[in-house]
Amino acid sequence: MTASIVTAMIDAHCTYLRGRGRADNTIRDAAKLLRRLDRELPAGLPNALLPELEAWLARPGWSEQTRETYRLHMVRFYRWACRPVDPWLDDDQCTKLERVEVPEGIPRPAEDDQVRAACTELDTPWRYHCILAAYAGLRPCQIAPLRREDITEQNIYVIRGGKKGKKIVLPTDPIIWQAIAPLRPGPISYRSERWRDTPVTAQWVSQRTAAQLHKHGLPITLYNLRHWFLTRVQEGQGDLRVTQELAGHTSPTTTMRYTLVANSRARAAVATLPRLGLG
Repeated sequence: MTASIVTAMIDAHCTYLRGRGRADNTIRDAAKLLRRLDRELPAGLPNALLPELEAWLARPGWSEQTRETYRLHMVRFYRWACRPVDPWLDDDQCTKLERVEVPEGIPRPAEDDQVRAACTELDTPWRYHCILAAYAGLRPCQIAPLRREDITEQNIYVIRGGKKGKKIVLPTDPIIWQAIAPLRPGPISYRSERWRDTPVTAQWVSQRTAAQLHKHGLPITLYNLRHWFLTRVQEGQGDLRVTQELAGHTSPTTTMRYTLVANSRARAAVATLPRLGLG
């Protein structure tokens, strides 16, 4: 298969992903990985065999999470390319590509003083990013496309996880409304006034905000602020279902990690009680 046909196939796959409502960063990452696979596999992307794909994924230096992310892109591509209707390829080599076991991560919420500094000391739009992560639990992929029109005094209208176009409604904390209400219509996140109407990516929001946080001596990211939000919500009302809805998690298993963090804080609080010579 010629290089031009492979390029057309990757482009067609990206069009398919876009039609399925996948986030822009997911589509971009998929195209980048597929082009890399075509360069590095012995017979290129269309002619790859299962052992070659397994060997490629087994390269040293990658975390389990990275390997599993790459595997998901590969599985999604070959499943699409081998569809019965107008297939690009005849054989799906990924049907037996085993899932990579990823260790469950424990949330690392920011400290209260870090949250306060992030939400007050940074310039705009970075400060808006931090407030939205800390007081609505938004991810970078939800902040990037957010517009002033998406936020009212009562509600925030966002896409769940930045994927598949499913809209959810979250409550607007007064701290968010105080910061966002004066803004004029248009994107909340932007590169500069000159490029205000040019869309930004989730990666840009994540990386640039992290750089600003570190510049202010805060060793945290937007995800640490999101973790602070979810941990505080779970501590405050103890309802796992409510926390799951606010987090935008499809599975309560993911949300249960915040219960573990909340419980660990409760144990730490109890441990500060005076012993009174009793033990």
